[in-house]
Amino acid sequence: MNDKDLGSLLVSSKLINREELTKAYAEADRLKRPLERIIVDMHLLSRQALYEAIAQKMGYTYVDISALKVDEELLKALPEKFSKQIQAIPLKVEKGALHVAMADPGDLYAADQIQRQANMPIEIFFAGPQDIEETQKKIYVHKGITRDFMERMIRDDSEAKFSKDGMRENTSIIKLVDLIISQAVRDRASDIHIEPEQEMTRVRFRIDGIMHELPSPPKQWEGALISRVKVLCGMDIAETRVPQDGHFQVKVEEKVIDFRVSTISTIYGENIVMRL
Repeated sequence: MNDKDLGSLLVSSKLINREELTKAYAEADRLKRPLERIIVDMHLLSRQALYEAIAQKMGYTYVDISALKVDEELLKALPEKFSKQIQAIPLKVEKGALHVAMADPGDLYAADQIQRQANMPIEIFFAGPQDIEETQKKIYVHKGITRDFMERMIRDDSEAKFSKDGMRENTSIIKLVDLIISQAVRDRASDIHIEPEQEMTRVRFRIDGIMHELPSPPKQWEGALISRVKVLCGMDIAETRVPQDGHFQVKVEEKVIDFRVSTISTIYGENIVMRL
């Protein structure tokens, strides 16, 4: 739905008046942003009220996907590139049909592509473009670091012994750190956190102020993982009780990225924060 049609819909539905619409048009033109975002940003309507009005006009049910959690297997039905191309998100499978949220549910060609890709009947719902874009960032993030990958590395190195630095006797540590770093750059993370806990090692990215958790590496890899990062930035790997700071650079996809690293001792081990 273009901005003109959206404006007409909202005025005719008496959700906003013409004066408010004129101001919203002017702001959208000034900022070069879609009208729907301007209307929400100006607090003329809540995002839910706006999208419910659009959905009703289009003859579809609006679905709020702001807190959506999607099973990893379901993402195979709509891979990331395909999802972004057609602005659609998989919701769930119910009674043999894939429920899908689309920004343009009237796009029959896209719907047909989804059905072919999923190889099952689909039921279409409406979600706003902004909601879909934000949800895509959440559900497709870190797909490069999967539990399958972790399990494969554990299997490949089941006979390996761990040295203190974790590098000579277990190349999987090097692979894992490289993968975490490159994935953080691709996901535009501002920080990487490695946080030892009593029964697990938590690895998280901060993206747009939100913490996203990765699959946890094996607990027995924790010391080697932390040592590998400390070696990269020139820290003393033998010192674990005193906070340390360091830095290093890596080249990812033709870009040189600076990392500032700090450690702090906790009751369960050394916490590491890498700032991109």
